[in-house]
Amino acid sequence: MQTQEHKQFRLGPQALAIAAVALMALAAPVAMVVFSLRSMTEKKVEPPVSEAAAPLEKALEDIASKSLAPVSLGADQARVEIITDDPEGELIRIEGVLKVFKASALPAEADGQQARLLVTLAASQVPEFIAACEKKDLPKPGSTTTVIDQARTLVEIVIKKKNSP
Repeated sequence: MQTQEHKQFRLGPQALAIAAVALMALAAPVAMVVFSLRSMTEKKVEPPVSEAAAPLEKALEDIASKSLAPVSLGADQARVEIITDDPEGELIRIEGVLKVFKASALPAEADGQQARLLVTLAASQVPEFIAACEKKDLPKPGSTTTVIDQARTLVEIVIKKKNSP
């Protein structure tokens, strides 16, 4: 038996072509990564607002301030004023009353001396709700019934600290 000799590797034109194709195949993904990293690190410069856009921006702000401004309370809307030593604690108690009556409220505006809540609830529940807000104890859950299709009204609750003006 004769054994065959292994041929020695020679750097020929075919080997150079394979190496060139492999390098090009690796160069494309590496170039995409480099370009994407470069584009992510570049700071985006906003174009300056042109003078022609300024009147349009002012007009839009005026329209938004008129149409989105909160309406003042009318004759059919109620207001409750609570004076207490602890406005934060009272606010927590009022939030419990909201849950019992299934009422919804805008987030409270508080400044340390007073807090203001705008509450919407069924119109037929307003007297019970005001009485519950003025009492110091919570009504029992389930003691009130809410009809979903019933007309709703707005109630403003102002909680003031005793020593505030």
